[in-house]
Amino acid sequence: MSKSVCLTVFTVARSERGGPASGAEKKVARRIGALVAAGVLSLTAFAPLPALANSSCAEARRLHSLNSENPTTITFVNDSPAPRSIWWIDFDGGQKSYGEVDPGEQKTIETFLTHPWVVSNETGACVKVVVPQPGGSMIRIAR
Repeated sequence: MSKSVCLTVFTVARSERGGPASGAEKKVARRIGALVAAGVLSLTAFAPLPALANSSCAEARRLHSLNSENPTTITFVNDSPAPRSIWWIDFDGGQKSYGEVDPGEQKTIETFLTHPWVVSNETGACVKVVVPQPGGSMIRIAR
């Protein structure tokens, strides 16, 4: 097993909890590290772009989808008074339209953990940048 892979998994687990890792956490980190080192598991299964989860619209131009390995869903719920457009950021950083969500409506899309999405308003301005999470995500659009 690669020590750097194990250390990476251990560091991620520790930072998520905010304190020192327990014996059980270290054991899980070693097992995950062994699977990653053997090529059986990708860390993207555990880290779906966490740094992007709170990305701003200004950063959207630098984003792109990474892979299509871990399927999930994302549901956009439009709580705003106007239609909102949904855009997938593709592998080259381009935006592909997935249509609109009318006020009071919702739209569920099958996607992958490393695929960022943009919500824009009626003028085309970015309102929100989101990345789906494991188990599916519900994104409420308030403005």
